[in-house]
Amino acid sequence: MILDNAHLVEDQNTGLVVPESQRSVSLFRMEDQDSLQEVIDLLRQQECAIFLLLPISGQIFLQADHFLALRSFLDERKHPSFFALVIPSHRTQEIALATRYGIEHAASVEAALQSLLSFYSRDFEGAHPPIEMMRHDQRTEPIPMIRDSAFGNGSPGAFTARKRPYLLGMGVVLVLMLLASLIVVPLLLLPTHPTTIKRNTETGPIGTLMFGSSGQFDPSITRGYNDIIMMSLHSIPPPPAGLCNDVWLLPDAGDDTIPPLLIDSLHTGGDVHVMYTSPDHTNLLASYSGVRVIAQSSTITPDTPSQDPADWRWQGFIPNTPTPGDGKHYSLLSHLRHLLAKDPTLQENQLPGGLATWLTRNVAKVEEWASAAQGDWHGLQTDGTQIHNHMLRILAYLDGWSYYLQDVPAASPWIVDPQAGKIGLLNRVPNQNPPGFLEHVAMHLTGLAEAPGHTAQQRQLSILVDTAILRMRTDLLQVRTDAAKLAQMNGEQLQQQDTDTILNEMAMLTTEVKSGWFDPSTGENMGGVLWIASCLQQLTTIPVTLP
Repeated sequence: MILDNAHLVEDQNTGLVVPESQRSVSLFRMEDQDSLQEVIDLLRQQECAIFLLLPISGQIFLQADHFLALRSFLDERKHPSFFALVIPSHRTQEIALATRYGIEHAASVEAALQSLLSFYSRDFEGAHPPIEMMRHDQRTEPIPMIRDSAFGNGSPGAFTARKRPYLLGMGVVLVLMLLASLIVVPLLLLPTHPTTIKRNTETGPIGTLMFGSSGQFDPSITRGYNDIIMMSLHSIPPPPAGLCNDVWLLPDAGDDTIPPLLIDSLHTGGDVHVMYTSPDHTNLLASYSGVRVIAQSSTITPDTPSQDPADWRWQGFIPNTPTPGDGKHYSLLSHLRHLLAKDPTLQENQLPGGLATWLTRNVAKVEEWASAAQGDWHGLQTDGTQIHNHMLRILAYLDGWSYYLQDVPAASPWIVDPQAGKIGLLNRVPNQNPPGFLEHVAMHLTGLAEAPGHTAQQRQLSILVDTAILRMRTDLLQVRTDAAKLAQMNGEQLQQQDTDTILNEMAMLTTEVKSGWFDPSTGENMGGVLWIASCLQQLTTIPVTLP
């Protein structure tokens, strides 16, 4: 990472807008090999304004959890200095994520400087009434400042400030300051005499490992989930002559029933990337929870990893310490496995896989039936039978086997898969056991955020997902109310215009629960079960460090 410093041009009026302590700007120019933890550690040492310049490409700040970590860092800072990400305009995904998490961003240093001046101008405006500074020939209405195209329209981090009349008296000064800064700062960014901040691999992670899913599912839905391993290591030294760095996937500590799995052998140093896919698409998270890179002979393929700590290079594990006060002794690893690999309650009910799998699958079926019922009303059917049957299917998946008859007419048949519909999406009664899938997922998210060893990113992501679940629960409760109402109607009543209105609402709400809803603050969709599944997958990220 390259560090440069700039200083706003001194002027007798500079202090009217920018505090003296904030007239210096630290510009961090990131390099491809920089790790997220390294960036956070370096930013934490700064007291002045910060511009973090992302490279043209790279692995950092590609995922939502990277922005969550940055958001968490910004929230915990004790001083009010200014921060902005400078993101190349072609990195549209990163721009969207910065907008989603309310992080100031711009496409250039010049635009970031404009935002910095606006930031302190707003503070000045709130602290100093403008009346005495107004000139008689100035306008009395605010005039908008030019918006940089890098910012979103009305999104968090967008440049929306307006100049007030009292600032016009300082217009020449501010323009001179800005012009001088735009000359000074880009010059400082040129690699003439940069100060290179050396990487400290002894105090932070040198990479990460994450589980992924190939989508090669089988009917029993036990395979195709978490069957991929993705690992990235940065700036590692090459192995000594005659050796290679073997990458071993490890089972839980003390588990002798699962053999370690050799997933790759690294013969070079620098930035390395490993991707391994289970040949039979086994859910690897169900059996493995750690990784260790070990220097071993390059001439033979070892059967087992070396047990000599002197051979160990780097490693990482999902914490497996039980949460204090938890009667079930669940750990962070326990919560992740229940969500994404296997859950004891599901196993007791002959349902393989994790909670997220069944939540995603059953929400998709409810959305499918709601959409089909909407189409049937406008189609050729005339007696309402098919609409009625779709309502029964929806209520079966929302309530589950034990509570289905509470919302349908007496003696209504069960017309869905008896196993898939055994547990509902929602709770039907307080403290229901087993809980509905949506409630069960929320319970494990809360537990994960309280488990020993969780990271700030995992906690923030858990809170974000839990917030989305609240809205999804509200939507599905309304869908249940609508479906129960229609299930009580006869064929003639189901053909009335009011039925179309209800079906349209059900189709809209179930689509929202599946695919998310538009968030006007970010200008994009968020929430929904597909988005939640992606977020839960990010929780499997393991930092890789020195042993």
